[in-house]
Order: sequence, then structure tokens, then C-alpha cells
Amino acid sequence: MTFKRLQNYYPEVKRTWVLAIPIIIGTLGAVLMGAIDSAMIGKLSPISLAASSSANSVFFLITIIGIGITLVFAPMVSASLAQKDHKEAASTFWAGMWLTLFASILLTIAVLLAYFNFHWFKQTPTIIPEAKTYLFVITFSTLPMLGFLWVKHFLDGLEKTIPGMAVTLIGLVMNIVLNYILIYGYLGFPAWGLFGAAIATLISRIFMFLVMLAYAFYYHRSKEIILIKPIN
Repeated sequence: MTFKRLQNYYPEVKRTWVLAIPIIIGTLGAVLMGAIDSAMIGKLSPISLAASSSANSVFFLITIIGIGITLVFAPMVSASLAQKDHKEAASTFWAGMWLTLFASILLTIAVLLAYFNFHWFKQTPTIIPEAKTYLFVITFSTLPMLGFLWVKHFLDGLEKTIPGMAVTLIGLVMNIVLNYILIYGYLGFPAWGLFGAAIATLISRIFMFLVMLAYAFYYHRSKEIILIKPIN
């Protein structure tokens, strides 16, 4: 009897996993980019590795709040569509935009505060200069990172999960390529070391956000919802 019941649930379990795996990969991409930077910068020196790890820890300690905020958009959109309330879904998109923008500004200020007071974190003095340089640059990736997650989770609510995963994977590959060019100095670029890794991450996050936003306005289903006049 139990086995037969499990067989009845199998289609739903399979459908849930098909939706969940791209969502998980897409969300992890925000964190994996910093991990990739740390892994690739480790070839330079132990100090650079420690500096990037320290800066990334501080960055995510603060911005994890914004990442958590964006997670609410998918279930809200999904609930609206289940009730066939497209105006409510449109309102969620635009309210999410303003909430993401507001959270990004506050969190950027918070990270800058940490940058100017890096001594709060009791790090070894030798790593502080490089850590601060890296942290300062990736601070300005807060908005594109959260913006990407805002649009991604909106599309997740429409059960359109593959684009977010695809853009995440492309962004991670882009980050690796830019890291090689900017950290070690290829294609005529100077070897910028940890500063180059930070620039690579900033560019990759901006790219991911813009591509995700462009797709949301291109995909017919999300475009139709987005262009509905939202509820006042």
C-alpha cells in the first residue's frame, strides 16, 4: 500500500525536482562567484587568498539579508498566478524592483561602512590593504547581484527556472575567463591580481543582471504580466 502511494506521488516529486534544481543552481551562483575568485587568486599568494576570503565573508555577511529578501518573490508570483491574478503578479514584479533597489542602496552603504572600518573584523594587518581593495570594488556589485536574483525569482514563480540557471552558469564561466585575463595579465591587460578578480566579479554580475532583465521583457509570458498596469 505504501509503495503504491509513493508511485502516485512520483510525478509530483519529479516535477518538483525539475523545478527545484535550476532554482538551487541559480541561487548558489551568487555565492559561487566569490568562491571562484578565492580559488583562482590562491595561486598568487597566501596573503591574497586570505584577503579575498576575508572580504567575501564580510560582503556576504551583510548582503545575505538582501538575498533572503529576493526569495519571497517566487512564491508570491506563483500564488498570484494560481489565483489567475495577473495584476497582483505585475505588482509583485514592480514592488520587487523598488524593494530590491532600496535594499541594495542600504546594503551598499553597510558594506562601505565595513570597508571604512575593516579593523572591526580583527584581521591580520598584512591582509587588510588587499582585502579592502577587493571589498571596495565588489561593494558596487550589490545592486546587480540582487537585481539578478529579483528577476530570476520572478521568473521562477512563472515556473521558468532554466533561464536563471543558464545565465548563472554563463556568468560563472565569464567570471573564470575574466579572472584569468585580469588576475594574471593576458590579452594585453596588466596583471591586476586581487583587484582584477574584483573587477571580473563586478562585470560578471552586471552582465547577469542585464541579460536576466532583458529575458524577462523578451519572454512572452513574463512580458505580458510585467506590462500590465500594477495595482495602486
